Amino acid sequence: MHPTMRHMLAGGGLLVALALLASFIVLSSSGATAVPQSAAANNPADPTRSVVNVPFTVVAEGSQSEVERRANYLITSGESLTELWAMLSTDEPTPTVDFNTQAVVVVFAGAKSTGGYGVEVAKIEDDTRRTVYVTVSTPGPGCITTEALTSPFQVVVVPAASLSYTSRSAAAVVDCE
Repeated sequence: MHPTMRHMLAGGGLLVALALLASFIVLSSSGATAVPQSAAANNPADPTRSVVNVPFTVVAEGSQSEVERRANYLITSGESLTELWAMLSTDEPTPTVDFNTQAVVVVFAGAKSTGGYGVEVAKIEDDTRRTVYVTVSTPGPGCITTEALTSPFQVVVVPAASLSYTSRSAAAVVDCE
């Protein structure tokens, strides 16, 4: 595993502090950088700007990974993808990605004490930045859940962009009644 990636996942230093403040962690072959989540108050709506929905393809998702905290990753190299893929419990093979034209976004919900939790990329939009909207779901009071530790994740492939990346997270409660 790449030492920088291990350090960020294990915790420590400024990168983890920024990650806990809802940052978007960017991994590339040249290292790792934390990019803080944009604040709506700092980006007033401009009616002349056009927001573009970005298509993405889900290539893997599951309830078991080695990532114990809530995190988002942008993968821009095959080496980083291989390292991250080893942390996922999935039967899916590592996807073939042309990193000249594509990138991979991986979202993690973090460790949970039961089943019923989930995480997904709800949508991706380009404006002055590429914003990844992530929904983290929790089981509602009427849900029957497994008594097992889980760590949900989702992996999506997106067209590459020269824009900076940011994320916005939303919480959802699953209604099982």
